[in-house]
Parts: sequence; structure tokens; C-alpha cells
Amino acid sequence: MKPLSRFGPCGRTVAFALAAFAVALVGCGDDAVPSVDGGEDGGTEGGLSFCSTDDDCNDGIACTTEFCNDLGVCQFRPDHSQCSDDVFCNGEEVCSLTEGCIPAYRTACNDNDVCTIDECDEEAAQCTHAPRDIDGDGDPDSHCANGGDCDDRDPRRASTFSEVCTDLVDNDCDGLVDEPECGAPPGDTCDTAIDVSGGGLFELYLDGAARDYSASCVPAGGRDLAFSFTLTEPMDVDIAASGIGTSSVALFAECGDLETEFECDRAVRAEVRARALPAGTYGGVVFSSATGLSSDEPTVVTVDLAPATDPPANEACGGAEEILSSGVVHGSLVDVSSDLSTACFAGNTPDLVYFITTDAPHDIQLTATSSDGSPLAIETRTTCDDVDSSLRCVRGIPADTRLYSVPAGTYYFIVESAAGAEPDFDLKVEVLEPTMPPAGDVCDTAIAIPVGMTVTGTLAGAQDDHTVSCGLPYRDVVYTFELDAPKDVFVQVDSGNTFAYAAVSNDCGNIAAERLCIAGASPGLRMWNVPAGTYYLLVESFASPSLAINVAATGPTPTTPVTGNTSCNSAYAIPATGGVFTGSTVAGGVMLDTIQCLDASGPEAVFMIELDTPRTLTASTEGSAFDTVLSLRQAGCTDASEVACNDSAGAGDTGVLAKALTAGTYYLVVDGFSGAAGDYVLAVSLAP
Repeated sequence: MKPLSRFGPCGRTVAFALAAFAVALVGCGDDAVPSVDGGEDGGTEGGLSFCSTDDDCNDGIACTTEFCNDLGVCQFRPDHSQCSDDVFCNGEEVCSLTEGCIPAYRTACNDNDVCTIDECDEEAAQCTHAPRDIDGDGDPDSHCANGGDCDDRDPRRASTFSEVCTDLVDNDCDGLVDEPECGAPPGDTCDTAIDVSGGGLFELYLDGAARDYSASCVPAGGRDLAFSFTLTEPMDVDIAASGIGTSSVALFAECGDLETEFECDRAVRAEVRARALPAGTYGGVVFSSATGLSSDEPTVVTVDLAPATDPPANEACGGAEEILSSGVVHGSLVDVSSDLSTACFAGNTPDLVYFITTDAPHDIQLTATSSDGSPLAIETRTTCDDVDSSLRCVRGIPADTRLYSVPAGTYYFIVESAAGAEPDFDLKVEVLEPTMPPAGDVCDTAIAIPVGMTVTGTLAGAQDDHTVSCGLPYRDVVYTFELDAPKDVFVQVDSGNTFAYAAVSNDCGNIAAERLCIAGASPGLRMWNVPAGTYYLLVESFASPSLAINVAATGPTPTTPVTGNTSCNSAYAIPATGGVFTGSTVAGGVMLDTIQCLDASGPEAVFMIELDTPRTLTASTEGSAFDTVLSLRQAGCTDASEVACNDSAGAGDTGVLAKALTAGTYYLVVDGFSGAAGDYVLAVSLAP
């Protein structure tokens, strides 16, 4: 330690300075004077720092103010304002002379009252203590002062509510359920419509509501509630509803007036959208297919109101939007009309038009993705308003396609959605170096399948180049196999759990030459007595599954053509040996119904079986070209005599029956589901 006779900068002894400074510290509150090294002209003595100027004082703490006082000793004061993050609700940060800025504890708004909801209001920079109302129905919990809500977890129950009829709930918290003076819930009619002008999320309980209104997309039955909103200026409007069962939502200029309906949608999640809806008051109705007396689940309605946007300029060919290079363009189909007809969607489908011009051969990759997960379609044309110039039309979730090595030129892309859907979407366009299409993309590059073997492949990267009678505009791949003699053929397409379509033809790409087209998860095609020759298998799907395809050939089994068996009176007699029978139900009558199957409303072909001894019947319509229903009846051939029925156990929604029969007369009826008709195959075995 240096001698105490050392003089400070003011000519006073250090001892005197220490005494004076100690007195000065009494008025410094919690401030402390840490021991730090002085500057070049400074030093330390007894844990103090001596200085000549402010620059001699540096404690390394960013939030302190440092200065050399009149006694020649460094002094440090905390500046709490240097630590503040200007956020009220996370507490007040402080400056420590030894640690610097110390994070604050969150502002404690707890008033220790269980009957208040304590929150911190950042905007007002204060704590709030609202009455406890967890379900937000406006009535505080009955366990608290000034509260009457007997169940603060159920927004249908409050002392301020009226009793709702038939919902089996004590709505008014009087201890009684559905008492005689009960009435309808709010919004049951347009006179009590729920105001949603502020937008947001609303939970609507349809318990006790009646079905008061109609809309273009809503069948009879169920219940409805009305809502209304007022716009003070034009706005974009998006209203969606979802709940138990199928929901529907309709928008009207006049609440509930069918003649003023703007739009109606029916789905698990129903949605209506309007662009730049003018200022005014509008009405809407939410419908639910639920018919039970009571439900704990609400119909959730979301109302989004946004500044009005202009309609797109590229609704028709004359305003087609140019795409200059690879990239993503955004579009919206809200209130867009149907100006062009494509091969992908039928009916009044909204569409927008884009085009790109290339100066050399290129691949063009297109992907259209909707904002709500709904399907989209893209059709590519060389002449915008000429449907015959279409190169390809694809649809999917998302819709995507690749055009291989297209020549230099201008190409138009028409993006559309299904009727009634108005999603926003992104269209990604990639102009790539030209390449050749993969094997199986077209008939000329069909992939060979040796009979009796399994070939693996995939629909990834495949394009939609062909059309099959039971399919849709989805990506497809072409296979081929050879028969050197007539055979019974069974083609198994293993697509995992992915729904796929498969068709066999002896003329690739020609629907008229199809022998059979089947749809399903891993479809199987059974064909009897197929002549020798070259055949093509087209497989398509909305997705890109891996495939395993096997072609098995046996036999052949002779088939018997049958005609004229359009009723029970003209039934064709099946011999005891059974057999395979072919024909068509197109010219048949519609005279029979079924008790055990649903909607067997197609024309019929009827067969009769006479048994002298008990037999085990096995019958199948696999290989038929339509959705069949197979019914077995006893003598009399009436609907009431039906003993068995099946409509979908076989591949391609065909019927299969297996039943032990006693001696007697029976009738097999080949029918069609929901009015379907076409060429059928009936294979019958009668085993002892």
C-alpha cells in the first residue's frame, strides 16, 4: 500500500480524502464503488480508484456512468435506462454495478383473487383484472361475486341466456332443462341473426335451431342459423364453416332470400368467398346436416374481412398474363368466371390464362398448388382459344406436368379449379433443358411385361398422355404383354394403398378398343378367353405410387354369350356344370330391386339354376365393365325371395357370392349399382 501522506489532486491528503469520500457515500444510496485499476495517471488504494480525469475511470460495465469526482476518486452510478427493452409486460430491467444489465422478472399482475383473469396489457402498459369468464359468454363464474354462470366451461350456459328448446341443456342456469317457456337460440332466424361484422372465429351451437331457410347447394333436413355483417366500404370476404356432419354456408344480399343468393358451398369444410363486396349489410346462413337433439360440438364459423382487391386481368385469352422466365406466379380464382372449356373439369369452372414464349426446344415443368388443398387442373395449348391445340390437360393435388422437348414457340397454360371452388394458388413454371420422356410415357415406349413375371415401376415423373374409360386426367404409364394363344388373363396392379385406374386394350390409346377398365386401390383385371395378340395396359393415378405389375395367363375357359335374358320369365338356364357367361345389361329391363344391397337400380340380366341335390354355389361378376350388383333369389324371383346379395367384393366393385344351397330353383340377377349398365361376365361354379 502506498504511504498515506500522498496528496490527492486537490492538495489534500489521501487520509482526509478517504474520510470525506466515506461521508459522501452515505448519500449515495445503494451505489457501490468497486475497486478497479485507474488509468495511466491513476492508482488504487484501499479498494478505491484514484483518477485525474474521467477517462481514468473504466469499470467495463456498459450501463454505468463513470466520472472522476472532486476528491480524485472514481465514482460509478447505474443508468437503468440503458437496460430497458421498452417492453412493459416482461418487467423492468436494471443495471448492476458489478454484473451490468440484469434481465427483469415478468411483470406480476396477480392480484391473488381467483375470481379475476389477470393479464398484462402491453399497449396500455398496465395490468388488467377482468371478471373470471373462461367460456367468454359474458357472464362471470357463479362462484364469484356478480357472476351467475353455472358452467363457465360451456358457452351455451349463462344466467343471462334464455332457455333453448330440445337441446337437453340448462341454458339459463335455473336448474331446469327445456322448461315450457324455452325458445329458439340466437340466430335461429334472420330477425335474430348473429352479427359477425368484426370478423373472427365464432362457435355456433345449432341445438334447438329449426330449419328455416333454403340454399342452392343444401338438401332438405338438418338445421340452420343466420348471421349478418355490415361493410362500410368494399371488402374481400371469406366465410368458412365446419362442424359435425356436412356443413353448408350460403351468402345472401338479403338474409335467407334464395333469390338474392350470391354463393353457396357444401362440404366438410364449406367456404364462400367474394371479391370487393360493396358496402352494405349482408346476410348468411350456416346449415348443418346434424339432426340429433343435442351436441357438445359447435359449428365453427370463421369470418375474414380484408381490403378489396381488383379482379384479375387474365380471365380470358385476350388478357393472358405473360410469364417471362422460370418462377412462381400467384393467382386467385375468387369470383372468376369460366371463359374456357378444358378436358379436365366439366361445368362452370373458374379459370385464369398464362403464356410463355420460348426461342428454342425446352422441357417445361408446371406445378399448380391450391391454398386450401383442393384439386386444380392445368391445360397446355399452342393456341389459346382452340381446344384442338391442347397438348395435355392434367389435374391433381397439386396439378403437375412436364412437357418434354417442346419446340420453340408460344404456349398457353389454363389453370382452373372444380366448379364451386375458388382457391388461391401458386403456379410454378420451370423452363429446362430438353430431355426425352421416360420409358412407358407413350405407347411407342411401352414397357414389356413377360407373362408370368412381375415388373416393378413407378408413376413418378409420368405424364397424362392417354385417356381410359374409367379414369380421369391423371398421369399414366403404358405397359405391354403378348399372348401366343387364347388365355384367361389376370392382371394385378399393386399400387399400395393408392387409388389407381387400369385398362387393357389391344390398340394403345384407343378407348373404343378397351377390353376392361377397373379402378381401385391395387386394381385387378380378370379377362376370360382372351385371343392371342399384343395388349397394352395403361395405369394412371392422381399420385405417384410405386407399382408392381403381374400378368398371369391360364386356360382358356370357354365363354357362353347370352342374350334376351332381361327378366325372370326369360332367365337363361345355367347347367349343373356351371360356366362363364357373357352379355350386356344395356337393353335389359329395370324391374327388380334388392333388399340386402343398396341402390341396385340398373337394368338386369337374369339366370336360373335348377338343383336336384345340394350344391355349393360360387358366382362372380369379376371382369365386368361396370359396377355390378349380384343378387341370389329363391323360386319366384321376387325381391322378397332374395337370400344373398353382394355389390363390391370383387375387383372393380363387382359382385361375388359363395353360398351352400339345398335342392330347388334359384335365380342369379346381374344388376347395376346406381343405374349402371354395360358388358358383364358371370362365372358360376356348382360344386357338390
